[in-house]
Amino acid sequence: MKKRKIKFNIKNILAKKCRWMFIIGMRSNGKSYEVKYDAIERAYKEGKKIAYVRRWDTDIKAKAVSSYFDDMKQASNGYKAIEEMTDGEWQGVTAYQGYLYFYRYEDGKMIKSNDDIGRYLAVNMAEHYKSQTFIGYGTLIYEEVLTNKVYVNDEPHMLMNLVSTIFRDEDEDIRIYLVANTISRVSPYISEWGLNNIPNQKPDTIDVYHLKRDDGTVVDFAVQNTEVIETKSKLFFGNSQKQIQGGEWETKDMPKLEKPLQYYAQIYDVLVDYDNFKFRLMLLCDEENGGLTVYIYPYNGKKKFNRIITDKYSTNPLITPFIDSKMSIAERMVIDCFRKGKVAFSDNLTAADFTSLTKNYRMGV
Repeated sequence: MKKRKIKFNIKNILAKKCRWMFIIGMRSNGKSYEVKYDAIERAYKEGKKIAYVRRWDTDIKAKAVSSYFDDMKQASNGYKAIEEMTDGEWQGVTAYQGYLYFYRYEDGKMIKSNDDIGRYLAVNMAEHYKSQTFIGYGTLIYEEVLTNKVYVNDEPHMLMNLVSTIFRDEDEDIRIYLVANTISRVSPYISEWGLNNIPNQKPDTIDVYHLKRDDGTVVDFAVQNTEVIETKSKLFFGNSQKQIQGGEWETKDMPKLEKPLQYYAQIYDVLVDYDNFKFRLMLLCDEENGGLTVYIYPYNGKKKFNRIITDKYSTNPLITPFIDSKMSIAERMVIDCFRKGKVAFSDNLTAADFTSLTKNYRMGV
């Protein structure tokens, strides 16, 4: 019989004894596999049901959910985790009408377990589940919690509502797994929950945050950036290779200034301060050909800006959440540059961060 191959050791983060666990890192390094293994083992041996969570209801079609658990039936190396775990009683996990079941095949026919072992749910449907009953749940897995696309509106609060619905009865052995590849450093979870070191956390490290509740008690929250696993695959190259095989934050090549900054005339200067990220946005004019461009780079200086775009409230009329065409001719020019694709960045990671912000906040560009 094939042996289980462990690439990611989940015991390291479990040793921190935190009910909330955020696991990020390179693709295909075994983090999702080990989270599933732990959840299924607890379901079989301890009867602790599984809540499998995705962002949108369109992500939890039965076929897609069943496919998520396929490698527990047989991994790429031939190892049959569920069959070994259950001494041959079951072969896999299948999704059916909102619930998860063990199954096996007999004479070519699928036989499902009489009792479900959990459910599959969507964050954007959290309000829908409030009136429903969840009994015996011990593990929640939220896959692809980081995205470079759009989050659910007020998503951290929506997830908290879902967690409170599933785990109404406090259980010290609850495990909440938030799992993600290193897709985007911009996330409402990082800013709202104060997980501020995630964008800079080194691989193969675990940080534990002590988050205060309103009643003065503390919730311990573990964040692991997983080890980079060497792979022999020769399929990947360029930026994609660095992300897929090196665990670097996902980026793509974006425009840079064609010449040094001093060869441009500065027309307008704005500080963009959103979600713990700060950027300097400059409207520039090429002194040679008169062309306009917007230039964006990370900013940590002490310059006093008159115009600030931010998610932080202020009565100052020059501090607003978005670029406003009614504010000035210069801001109309900035918007026009974005519309025409005349935007340059200091580096690709800055471009990825800024683009993610514009997708999730109405910044006017």
